Amino acid sequence: MAKGKRPVSRRRGVYVIAAWTVWLNASCASQQREVEDANPVDLTISKSADIATLIVVFAVEPENQEMLIQVLKDGIKTVMSERAGCIAATFLKSKDGRRVISYAQWRSVKDVEAGPDRSDPEVEEYFQRVKTLAHFEPLLCDVAYVHHI
Repeated sequence: MAKGKRPVSRRRGVYVIAAWTVWLNASCASQQREVEDANPVDLTISKSADIATLIVVFAVEPENQEMLIQVLKDGIKTVMSERAGCIAATFLKSKDGRRVISYAQWRSVKDVEAGPDRSDPEVEEYFQRVKTLAHFEPLLCDVAYVHHI
């Protein structure tokens, strides 16, 4: 281990969001762009930020993890980026292949709760593709604590 580096704690039940494996950081406004490498991330995690944080934990079979990530990436670019209030989304994948975590920021809880128009065939097709690949649990969160090192 390099001098000055601390090992990452891997306590059971704790998702280490600080260990960013950035698969997607898409601005959901007209300035949409994609980042698929280890460049600095535009997301700011702050307890004082006046934004809504939506975390979705997807349970997926390992052989479907990459396909799920591709479906989510396509969905953020086409379906979700059309929603008012969407700021950014980041997808993380577990090393064992059994989970994908979506970390999304929204301007307000109302924007999250408004939800996409499920009567739109494109939106419904997107959600059906996700449901065939994974079970998921959305969690609307407030940032409780941030420790920057």
